[in-house]
Amino acid sequence: MHQFMKFFWAVILVSLLAFGISGCGGTNPHPPGSYERAMLFVEEENFAEAVTALETYIRHNPTDSLAAEAQYTKAMLYLDMGE
Repeated sequence: MHQFMKFFWAVILVSLLAFGISGCGGTNPHPPGSYERAMLFVEEENFAEAVTALETYIRHNPTDSLAAEAQYTKAMLYLDMGE
């Protein structure tokens, strides 16, 4: 039984280290396809991810009041990235 407990705690320790290193699932708390997710990527200057998030948002919400703003932001990001 003592060996099992050592093994159990070793597995727990390795799991905690793995979760700590991986960041437990990402850095953006907003759901995929949301305007807020895209704006967080913009704030973090992760422009490629922001463009992808904006494209997803626009595709899923073409009549939303923020769709035009999202399209404009996407165009400005392309200019900033030199594309």
